[in-house]
Amino acid sequence: MKSKLYIIISFICVSLCWLSCNDDDKHTGPAPEILFMTESMSIDLNKTNNPSIVCVINSEVGLKSVQSWIVKEGDIEMEIDNPVTDFFNKNSYSLSQTPVYTEDMIGFKVSATDINGQTSVLTLPFEVIPLRDAPVVSFNEGINEIDYREGEPMPSISVKVSSEENLRYIAFSEVVNRQEKIIPINGKDTLKFTNNEKEYVLNLQDDGFQFKVGTTAIKIAAGAGSSDMVKIKIGTLKVNFEEIPAPEILFDSEGDLQVNEFADLTVTGKINSQSKVTSVSYYRKTAESKEQIGETIHPDESAYNFSVTLERVTFDVQAVVIEATDQLGKTTTIEKPIKVKELAPAPSIILEQTAEQFNGVSIDAPIALTGKITSEAGITSVVITKTTRKGEESTNEINITNDREVIIDQNYTADIELAGLKLTATDINGKQSVTSYDIHVGYYYYTVLMSLDGAPNHGDSTPGCFFSASAARAFDYCDGKDNWQEVDIAFSSYSSNTVIRAASLKQSITKFKHATCGLDKWDNVKGVYFRTASNIKRSGFDKATINDMKAERLATGFAEVALLTEGNFETATEAVGVYETPINGVAKRVIVTYDHFVERTTQNLAASKFMIKVKIEK
Repeated sequence: MKSKLYIIISFICVSLCWLSCNDDDKHTGPAPEILFMTESMSIDLNKTNNPSIVCVINSEVGLKSVQSWIVKEGDIEMEIDNPVTDFFNKNSYSLSQTPVYTEDMIGFKVSATDINGQTSVLTLPFEVIPLRDAPVVSFNEGINEIDYREGEPMPSISVKVSSEENLRYIAFSEVVNRQEKIIPINGKDTLKFTNNEKEYVLNLQDDGFQFKVGTTAIKIAAGAGSSDMVKIKIGTLKVNFEEIPAPEILFDSEGDLQVNEFADLTVTGKINSQSKVTSVSYYRKTAESKEQIGETIHPDESAYNFSVTLERVTFDVQAVVIEATDQLGKTTTIEKPIKVKELAPAPSIILEQTAEQFNGVSIDAPIALTGKITSEAGITSVVITKTTRKGEESTNEINITNDREVIIDQNYTADIELAGLKLTATDINGKQSVTSYDIHVGYYYYTVLMSLDGAPNHGDSTPGCFFSASAARAFDYCDGKDNWQEVDIAFSSYSSNTVIRAASLKQSITKFKHATCGLDKWDNVKGVYFRTASNIKRSGFDKATINDMKAERLATGFAEVALLTEGNFETATEAVGVYETPINGVAKRVIVTYDHFVERTTQNLAASKFMIKVKIEK
């Protein structure tokens, strides 16, 4: 014992001497050096004082991490504690371990990585002297390995454990993918004996044990003897597990499938499986869905020739999907792309009117919808849908005399409730084309980009904070100064830039300041009486007719404002502003509301942009 202690002390002193010569920081150098006291270690399980494992790791450039494992039979590596990453001295580290030795241990593995990422690995081999008179573990009367093919019946495996001394316990485990897992015996992880038993037989089929994919071994650990010196025996049965692959799907044709639009397509091929194919399903895949074709088939064959027909393939079909499952529950799914040649496009609608012609239509004026619809496949229906401001719809189907070309010549009266016309054309293949117009009777409808900054030539290219109904656009400071007769209202923010408000210019002349073009420098300021509408709300803005606009009460002064947002620039309120302004010498009603936020400029919140919606009396 004294000689062992002397060797350990001498070993550590040599390492410390090495450390004293290598205590300067280095950026380059060899990988870490791992030093064990001996080239191998003898472990006698019959002794209670087996030696400790002592190891010193030296590194010129400095250690980053050290990790250690116990290596066992069956390619098992058990990590000892967590990796060491904190070192008192980064150039040298010593470790000492005294594990509970077992017969299946074959070595002690150390891995060291330095700060340059260089890694050294060294394993100290063990020579384990087994316990004398340990229990005897035998599989099927002496076999050491067994072959098993997935899907076949589980072979009968009988494990016999016998001992000259009284058995104390038996534990059963399975090695799957290099991980050992305990398998309960009679519902217990460890079967313990208390009645002086010297023999036990375990039939694995009694508990319905089944090999799993990746199984490489099964193990029995048996302990016998007195409590202060339990003799342990571990028996290992190697398992040669042959995994069966999932079904293989082969198509008779190579590459993408080709088919003309609206034709039938038959897809054929073969499904091979080392285990019998129990179900086959077919699907038609589009960009939006995957629809099963027919019922699932149950062939119960190892080689199955399949054939599936996709009827009347439309242009949106992208692939046929084959899904096959074997009796082991393994499934293979394959998509076969389909390229569809379009024979006839959807109908073509050509109308003589433009969207601008329907913005600001006079009340009771005639509205014409004229043009033509053509189709290569043949037109089956043409429907015109008329929508009112209340959302009510009525339809009118056009009589078709020539299915290749339909002439459109429809006339309507511009009622103040009229909100839109939509034309839908359908061909013989079910393809549709749609053209629609929004119609605004008695007023003009605009969306306008605004900002809370009106400075000209601003770095953020802001449109301006002043609005003109006669020009239907935003004005900046200097643009407004030159055209003050056109400017009606102004938008601004307050309450820590969380609220956008609209008001008459005369409500806040002193608030809009600019070095050369502030309101106080304009020749004059146009005064409109502005207020928040009583009946028209933002949620119903699009439904409002010219009569609704005229029914709103006007302000009698300049003090009122409309708060268009709350809490932040993005959250709209229900507020709608209403005022009257002369356009070409005639007073016209205007309603305006917040539409949506466009951009927040963090360096200058006043330059943030937003959209408004406006209706201006014709």
